[in-house]
Amino acid sequence: LPEVGRFATIADPFGAVFAAFAPQGEGTAYDGMPRVGDISWNELMAGDLDKAWSFYSDLFGWTKGEAMDMGPMGIYQTFHTGQEHPMGGMMNKPPEVPVSAWMHYIRVDDVEAAVDRVKQNGGQLMHGPMEVPGGKVAACTDPQGAWFALHWVAEG
Repeated sequence: LPEVGRFATIADPFGAVFAAFAPQGEGTAYDGMPRVGDISWNELMAGDLDKAWSFYSDLFGWTKGEAMDMGPMGIYQTFHTGQEHPMGGMMNKPPEVPVSAWMHYIRVDDVEAAVDRVKQNGGQLMHGPMEVPGGKVAACTDPQGAWFALHWVAEG
């Protein structure tokens, strides 16, 4: 992309598709907590958590954060890129998810109101809203069927 940077769309060894981006020049530094409208969390539902962790940590230099035991769902491993706050997590995909995939969470100031806007604009609520540590999330699809999630962060 002229005057912006370069990117490549890549599939990991398990089929999850993502894009790697290198900005032209120094780019914009990440300055802490995502703002409303920013991508606030990145989550991988992996075919094999351990192998996926090896792939991504070797490729991008990610470091492990907190690992949470999710009971029957297994371990949920958070990861960092050097910032204080984790930027995402990964887990083994549940059986009902047919392929490994990334889910991107967009920060909103009110999950319920954002879900209403999704529906008004032709999208669908897939599950939630539900409480998670530090806030609430809801998984949705846009009118073309692409998955994304809404993320509200509790202040304080």
